[in-house]
Amino acid sequence: MDTGHQALRKGRRSISGQIYLVTSVTAERQKHFSDVALAHDAARWLSAPANWSNAELLAWVLMPDHWHGLVRLADDARIEVCVGRGKGRVARALRAKYP
Repeated sequence: MDTGHQALRKGRRSISGQIYLVTSVTAERQKHFSDVALAHDAARWLSAPANWSNAELLAWVLMPDHWHGLVRLADDARIEVCVGRGKGRVARALRAKYP
């Protein structure tokens, strides 16, 4: 029986033009985004179109320990690749500025 994240991914497919609701939490649900300066930088980097190649970030909300976004896929894009790339770029930028 699949449990946890694997169960959530079962049957998931990437469809061009489809809009996906994405949720991402901080490690150990730490409230990093309670820091106003860090949250401001995270918001700026999250919303940068360059961080969402092959996808469009339509709307998003940043909470103290997580993020929700509506992401529309471009042609031949895979949701896990687009989200992974976007999250990775933002995380690297935040770690560089807030070690």
